[in-house]
Amino acid sequence: MLGEFERRIVEIKRRMPAIDGDKQAIAQRVEDARMETDRLKAAADQKKADMTELRTKLDALDADVEKITAEIAKYAASRNKLEKRYTKMSALKGQIELAAAMVEEKIKTNNYKKSSNELALGALQSEIFAAKGRVDELEKSLEADRKKLQDAVKLVEEHADARTGLEKELAASANLLVRAESLATKFEERASVAKNAMNEDFAIAELMKEKDKFGIVGLVHDLITWDRTYERPVLAAGSEWMKAFVVDDIKSMILMAAYAKERKLPRLKIIPLDVVSRFKQDQDVPRDDVNIIGRLSDFVHSDYGRLPAFLFSETLLVRNSSSAFMLAKQSYRTVSAEGELFEPAVGSMSLDFGGKITDMTKAILFGDSVEDLREMLAKLSKTIEKKSAQLQEISDRIVVSDAEKIKLEFGISNVENKIASELETSSGKEKSMSQFASNNQILQSEADLLTMQLCKYSRRLELLTPAIDRLSSRLRSIG
Repeated sequence: MLGEFERRIVEIKRRMPAIDGDKQAIAQRVEDARMETDRLKAAADQKKADMTELRTKLDALDADVEKITAEIAKYAASRNKLEKRYTKMSALKGQIELAAAMVEEKIKTNNYKKSSNELALGALQSEIFAAKGRVDELEKSLEADRKKLQDAVKLVEEHADARTGLEKELAASANLLVRAESLATKFEERASVAKNAMNEDFAIAELMKEKDKFGIVGLVHDLITWDRTYERPVLAAGSEWMKAFVVDDIKSMILMAAYAKERKLPRLKIIPLDVVSRFKQDQDVPRDDVNIIGRLSDFVHSDYGRLPAFLFSETLLVRNSSSAFMLAKQSYRTVSAEGELFEPAVGSMSLDFGGKITDMTKAILFGDSVEDLREMLAKLSKTIEKKSAQLQEISDRIVVSDAEKIKLEFGISNVENKIASELETSSGKEKSMSQFASNNQILQSEADLLTMQLCKYSRRLELLTPAIDRLSSRLRSIG
């Protein structure tokens, strides 16, 4: 539509010189008429003689000239009015066309902005979609890294627990090794002393190796118990029997004696239980002496019923040594509460004010096992070395796992930062999208208004152009 307006404007501009030429021609004709009038006046002056004759004609001619002049003035005024109207309408048309062109340019600019916004919106949507994809990938990676971190932490804890267990085990093993070394050395020394001394403990140790073969029930001091109050008198009265063997029967006693003779063992004492079971007490306890506490056997106990009576029923327990001495003179075997022993008829006296039962048997028996113990200690040492190597290996693994844990934590932190950055960027782009969408709405509203203005200008041009054409035609007709 604007092109048509421009074409018409160009046509009008092209025709303007012709209209101006017509105007100049009319002016020229007016000027010629005036000149002709002057010429006629001159001719009239020259031909005054003929004027009289021609005055009537001249008056008529003047009337015609006046009529023509009036007509020319009328046409000139009408043309001037038309030209002014034409100029005004042309200017108005130019203004309208300029305004329309400006509106069209605004519409183009508006459309360009809308198109740019739509492209930007599309780009932002693509970027947000891509960012969401990257966030999804990062979250998957983050989840995998967190799982790896949990595994690494669990592995570190397991290694730490294993290291703690090994450290405790090594500490206990080292302590056990030291104690076992000390114990082995101690028993080696004691066994060596016992063997060299060849005392009854050596014999006991030798025979205890064949315990079942000889029907050995045990040693007296292992088979009896006593009241702690009367420990001194018990030890004083039973010192000779505390390390005696208790066997099942006389046959076992004879078998042991033969074996001891064959092996040339030191002295030993043997008590067969069948003899013990037949033992009867012969001596009565005096009833009239308040210093007598009772039979010593009454204060000794055993799972083998008559064994305490067999060993101690002939011994009286009295309150003091003087009473014990007096009763011994009466042919009683007595012992004071302080551990002073008197044989019958005061044949001998022995004292025990804190003695202990020495037992080297275990030392001798253990001495034979010291070599096995040494071998076990050597194995234990190797085991400790292996455990130490394992401990070092676990410590190295812990270092590696800690490094992996730190690496994973650093990686997780980076991924979390990337996710936060992507989300922040996406949020900013979503805000930008909202802004672009809002701008597009504004631009659309402006475009609608501009389109309405353009339509208004088009309608005015549609009305104005025919009017200008009609004026142009009238001006051409006047010219």
